[in-house]
Order: sequence, then structure tokens, then C-alpha cells
Amino acid sequence: MKKDFLWSLLAIMMVTMLNAGLSSCKKDDPDPELSVSTNSIKFASAASGSQTFSVSSNVGWTINANPSWLTVNPTTGSGNGVVSASVTESTEFADRTGSITIISTEGGIIKTIDVTQEGMKASLSVSPTSFSDIDGKMGGSVTFNITANVSWEINSDAGWLSLSTSSGNGNSSVTATAQANNTDSRRTATLTIKGKEGNPPSVTVTITQGEGTNTKLNVSPKTIIALADGIAFDFSYGSDVMYYYCKMYTKKTAERYTDAELISDMSSNSSDRDTPSDGYVAYWSGMTPLTEYVACTVGYDRNGKSGSLMRTPISTKSATNQAAAYISEVKYSDTYWYWTTTPNGYVTKYYQWFIGNLNIHYIEGNAAVAWFFDQAMKQNPNDFAPIVKGDDWQRARNGATIFDVVTWAVDVNGNFSGVIDRFSGSVNARKQASSNGEITVAKYKIKDYVTK
Repeated sequence: MKKDFLWSLLAIMMVTMLNAGLSSCKKDDPDPELSVSTNSIKFASAASGSQTFSVSSNVGWTINANPSWLTVNPTTGSGNGVVSASVTESTEFADRTGSITIISTEGGIIKTIDVTQEGMKASLSVSPTSFSDIDGKMGGSVTFNITANVSWEINSDAGWLSLSTSSGNGNSSVTATAQANNTDSRRTATLTIKGKEGNPPSVTVTITQGEGTNTKLNVSPKTIIALADGIAFDFSYGSDVMYYYCKMYTKKTAERYTDAELISDMSSNSSDRDTPSDGYVAYWSGMTPLTEYVACTVGYDRNGKSGSLMRTPISTKSATNQAAAYISEVKYSDTYWYWTTTPNGYVTKYYQWFIGNLNIHYIEGNAAVAWFFDQAMKQNPNDFAPIVKGDDWQRARNGATIFDVVTWAVDVNGNFSGVIDRFSGSVNARKQASSNGEITVAKYKIKDYVTK
């Protein structure tokens, strides 16, 4: 009996000691724990910024942030701590997302925080948004300013209005230019400026132009030929034009005078009064190269009522470094004219015109000759094959005693030269024209000079 009691007491003591040891182990080595104060963070602005969150843990931890615009501080810790999450400024219009991953150093616990940053707010504004002061008779321009952080485009409902640009990116100034209003009523154009990204509200600009004048009284240059030393053109006439005036001014001179003052000056000389039935091509020679001129024209009806003054800007070309094909060594026999044409280094091709009309032979203005040359090429294109190199030429005389040939070259940019070369005379005598440094004005009836 005593022996059994001792064994029982020993067993109880052993169980007690074992339980005490197990209890001591659990108290010294607790299970790893890790938690965070939130599972999502939202930045409600595209600007840079930061927010904090808390980490609670009984072990160490590390943090990774992705992508590169998202950073955290600190990136490691132990136990409880506060972490700052920072974002850089966003330059995108769409929201962007990232994530923060917190990993315990023991126990493999992982916590993830989703991060969202709102994109930029698209903005687009225009100032001013309405205009009502464009002159109808002359046309004119207005300018409005676009303030935006997006790219944009402009749509117009008016063909009579041209824009300095129809698209752009960010801030810009846009100029809208209206043609002369050829009606007797006001007209309005609507421009719609719309952003291409971020969907900002579109903006409209309204432009109103005053009434113009009856286009049936308009007179303006039609086919214009400008050389270095002269200008020539014929005319387009409105159906009600009974007579008209035309005069050439330098740009600086024309800008100093109102329409009424120019009309008064033009109509002061009755000899400058012409009619559509005259069918004139007018030319000016002895002009200054690379100079801006303005051809002013005004038409009148049978009752003496005038239309709008038309100001047509025309610039003379350069006289130097110009493509030219030179005529030389002109000779003759009983049956042929002979000559040599030599192009210079600026020529890509040239055209050669043997003038058969004796009336044109007596025209001394180069621009007028070039105008008729242009008409001849348009009317008879098969007679004017382009020539690319110099050569010796001959032409049957057929008893003629007058020889007149013209060359007109095209430069590397595809433009007709500002000069022509012409041999005009009989036998070997080149006709020389002299203007004494003054601008010479003349008119020729097209029907008497044009080559059919």
C-alpha cells in the first residue's frame, strides 16, 4: 500500500514538472504576428504627396513598394512602427496604381496595401470667346489665346475663315483671318476647340464679320506674272462692272492711305479709266527686285457706284542667283536663223519660245513678254517641251527679217525664274529697252497679242 502511494506521488510530480516546462516555453517564444492599419491608400491628387500607415508586429519586417513612382520610409523595422508612403507628381490623365508589400522576417506573413493615385485633371480654356468687329469689305484678323494642359484641335464651320493653326499642345495663341465678305449681309463662324486627352469640356469661339459689298462690282488681278524687274496681269471682272481703275503702289505707300484716299488718287486721271471690253493685260517694268507692291483695283457700275477697293499684294523676285538660259551667237542665212542657248548652274529645265507674233516683238517689258509666254505654254503645251541642257538651234526664216526668241528657266525648287532672256531684233542686233530707272506702265489688248 505504501509503495503504490509513492509511485502515484512521483507520477503526479513528473506531470506537474512537464506542464510547467511546456508553459514556460510558450511564454518565452510566442507565435509571429503582423498586421497593418489599412489595406488601401488613395492619393486624391496628381500632385506629389505622402500618407502614413501603421505596422503592428512582434517580429521584424521589410517593405517593398512598386512601381518606382511609389516609395516608402522606412523599408525595414521591428515591432510596431509608422511608415510613410510617398508618390511623385503624375503627368498622366488616367489614374495609376501600385502596391506596398510588408513581409515578416519570421513566419512568412505577407500583407499587401493597394495604392491608387488620381491622374491629372485635363483643363482647356479660351479667351476671348467672341469677336464681332472684323471688317466686311477688307477682311481682317483676330487672335484668341488657348490655355491648356492637353493637346487640342480646332474645327471650323466657315470656309471664309482661315486659322494660323488648327491643332496644338498646351498654351498657344491662334489667329483667325477672314476674307473680304462678298455679300451684303453679316456672317458668323463658330470654332470648336476640343481637347484630345483627358476629356476636358470643349470651348466654342464665335466670330462675326460685317457686311461686304456686291461681288458683281469686284475687279482684281487674274493671272499674275512677277519677275525681278516687273509685274504683269490681266483682270477678273464682276458682271456689273462698266469701268474700272488700276494702280500699283509700294506696300509702304498703300498702308499709309485709306481705301477712300486710294480710290480718289486712282480715279483722278481719266486716262487710267478702262473697261472690261478693252481686255487689257497691264504691266509695270523698271521695278525694284525683292520688293512688296500692292495692286489696287476698283470697279464701277453704270450709275457710277463703286465696289470694294481690292488690294492685291505682289512681290517682285530676286535678280541674282536666278535660273537663266542665255541666248547668244545669233546668226542667219537666207533660209535659217541660228543661235546658241546656254543654261546656268541654277537651271533644272528651261522653255524656249520663238515669237511669231510681230506685235509681241515690239513689247519691251519683260514681265509682259513673260505673261504672253505663260499664255502660249498653257494654250499650246505640246509646243513647249522642257529642255535640260544647252544646245545650238536653228529656225526657218521663211523670208522673215525679224527674229525674236525668249527663254524662261525653272530653278531647283520648281519655280520659274525671276528673269527671262530675250533676243529681239533683226539680224544680230539685240533690241535694248531703257526706262531711265523709272517704273514704266503700259497696257496691251490681249486679243491683239495672244498667240492662237
